[in-house]
Amino acid sequence: MYAFFMKIYYDDDCPLCRKYVLYQRLKSQSLDLELIDLRQSASDVLSLQRLGYDLDQGMVVENEGQYYFGSEALSYLAKNFRGMDALLQRGWLADLLYPIMKLFRNTMLSVLGRTSLSGDLGPGIIILAQIFGVFAYLHFLVYAFQFGHVLYPTTFVVGVLGGALFLKPDAKWVFVLLFVFMFLDALLQAPTLSNHTILKYFFLGAVVFCASYSVVRAVSWYEFWAAILPVARWLLLIMYFFGVFHKVNSDFLNPVSSCAAELWKAMPGPLADINSQALSYVLPYGTLVIEVSIFLLLVSSRFRVLGVVLGSAFHILLAFSGYAFYSAFSMLTVFLHFCFFSIKELNILVESKAHMAWREMQGKKIGFFVGVVFLGCIAVLSWLREYSLVAVPVLFFVLFLLVLVWQMRDLLVRCENFLFVSKLRLLNFIPVLFFLYCISPYFGLKTAQAMNMFANLRLEGGVSNHYFMPAPSGYLSDIVEVKSARSSKELSYVAAHGLHMVYYDLLDALDRDHGATVTFLRSGVEKNDMNYLSLSDDISIILHPRYFRAWFHFNLVDVNLPKTCALDR
Repeated sequence: MYAFFMKIYYDDDCPLCRKYVLYQRLKSQSLDLELIDLRQSASDVLSLQRLGYDLDQGMVVENEGQYYFGSEALSYLAKNFRGMDALLQRGWLADLLYPIMKLFRNTMLSVLGRTSLSGDLGPGIIILAQIFGVFAYLHFLVYAFQFGHVLYPTTFVVGVLGGALFLKPDAKWVFVLLFVFMFLDALLQAPTLSNHTILKYFFLGAVVFCASYSVVRAVSWYEFWAAILPVARWLLLIMYFFGVFHKVNSDFLNPVSSCAAELWKAMPGPLADINSQALSYVLPYGTLVIEVSIFLLLVSSRFRVLGVVLGSAFHILLAFSGYAFYSAFSMLTVFLHFCFFSIKELNILVESKAHMAWREMQGKKIGFFVGVVFLGCIAVLSWLREYSLVAVPVLFFVLFLLVLVWQMRDLLVRCENFLFVSKLRLLNFIPVLFFLYCISPYFGLKTAQAMNMFANLRLEGGVSNHYFMPAPSGYLSDIVEVKSARSSKELSYVAAHGLHMVYYDLLDALDRDHGATVTFLRSGVEKNDMNYLSLSDDISIILHPRYFRAWFHFNLVDVNLPKTCALDR
């Protein structure tokens, strides 16, 4: 018989914890055992937190003024209560098993949608959820109607979940599932050449890493976002940095060849009709000035709100260009711009009268109907390849958000400073990797997905049009001219358009398509009717494993100078 008074502080929302403490009560021979559900006792939560205990990481046992936490509490209970858990009396075994038990506990809480004991920070994340939902929906439509990629089941699920998240942004489980399926689909779709895809890859990498940590550590949904937001901010800033740096070349700043002029020509009629000699110079130089200005505004606490509004508006304007399906990229950048608000600031936006009225309308049948019409219009216009018109419904959604931000700007400016460093330290390496990824063309490593599309940048074959960076050696110096090809749409396209390829990519194409045959010119020597077998030695020596090649690839090479604007080079 034990004659002492004991308290066990536990989380009753966790089925595992609840069953364990009830088991302790049943086998206890003392009536002086009190079980305290921390979900029902805010004062005890506060008291234990003041003592330094992270209640999301373990239960607490109190006996005669002494406190035992986590694995130590587990071992203490095993020593003082008779039962079948004698093994746990060994401290080292309790230390070994407790993290596993905690993992089960945290996983169950996540699946059941329970909040952490430290509490949530407010509903502001629903703004990010709704923007990301529209992006995911557009992302699916780009793959379906422009890229021409294989549409896996995961691709369709991404589209469905994206639309569902727009209609129901407070459904956390939809957001979680969207991340899961988008990550799986990213693995299946690689490699792909788009800028928005590589931005998505790095953001999803941060999400997957942080989610794994969050489950193990029982981090709340909002603490998860607090760790992710600094990474998202850096990804956008790096995108802007290289969006400017890659364009500092003779062909982008040349009004005759600049992609800025080509994209403007594809604007809807009223805008495209604005054309003059002066505008042809304003477009490339103005693009650089605007992107530099947005970068500087975003890093300024005082002018950050203006940076979010200007940056989002700039990319929605870009979405009106029918040159390509830009709306998905634009919505991803809008999402990243809104990540420059802290969670407290997002809460301010959500709790505003305008947004509360919007949410109330969404909860009614008429609101659901309007949302379905919105998604339907986007889908039909995408199917019709009316890329400029897709931006019209997207504009109304983003415009509502930007007007809301501008109305609340005084409150947002007075809010606490936002952060550029994630508290989850390893997450901070993801922006570093993204920076290295974007700078890789100047080391001759790769050109695709390096934030250099529509920048008119040329670095291949010993020629550089960049004002500061010389032509690199390495893979980019070894290019081939494809003369003819058989049994390969990709290689036949290259030959028909008079393009060149990095030799590495030619070998990759033959390795992936053993039936293809190609005639090409390399270093002045013509190689006739080459295929996988005849180039097997180079393939085995030069190429990396296929999983690596999914991220290590090159744009097609246009050797004409000035370098013209094109989707694929």
